[in-house]
Amino acid sequence: MAGIFLLGAPSPGLLFVLYGQSNMVLFSSAGASPPAALSGTQFYDGVSIGAVPAANGIREFLNAVRTATGRTCLALNGSVSGSPTSGLIKGSSGYTDLMAQINAVIEPSDTVMILWDQGEGDADATPHPVENGYKAIINQLHLDLVTDMSRTKASCPFIMSSLGTTSVTDGSLSGGT
Repeated sequence: MAGIFLLGAPSPGLLFVLYGQSNMVLFSSAGASPPAALSGTQFYDGVSIGAVPAANGIREFLNAVRTATGRTCLALNGSVSGSPTSGLIKGSSGYTDLMAQINAVIEPSDTVMILWDQGEGDADATPHPVENGYKAIINQLHLDLVTDMSRTKASCPFIMSSLGTTSVTDGSLSGGT
């Protein structure tokens, strides 16, 4: 369905899988004055493909990608607010729900990219996560996702925001310590 989500649009489409926790949820839901969504950009809300939400982050991102590439863009957001990495890895309900969304729209010809913004719960925990431990979890998550999408790590990049501790109110990706 994703490869043909816009009738007459060139295929393959670009599928952006947004994942993480609350700051990534806000990326596709928060906004003060978002731009109009360009033709050729759409969003899967877990039920159907439709208009991009009126949120600054997702609209500005998809508009920029559409303008730069000329390709149709579809995004979905499987993020889980307040979830540490243990609630997002394979075997968790967050992961299962995300894969259900992906499987509802993905086509073999789609180019897929995973956008990750997570870490407040992990970074603010005591003790703090060990860098190499967090990297290992993210590496395994990337491998599990691409394997379950019949992709490879090389063909499906995992684009990661910094480990965030900052609350986001404007729809941008988080930063923090």
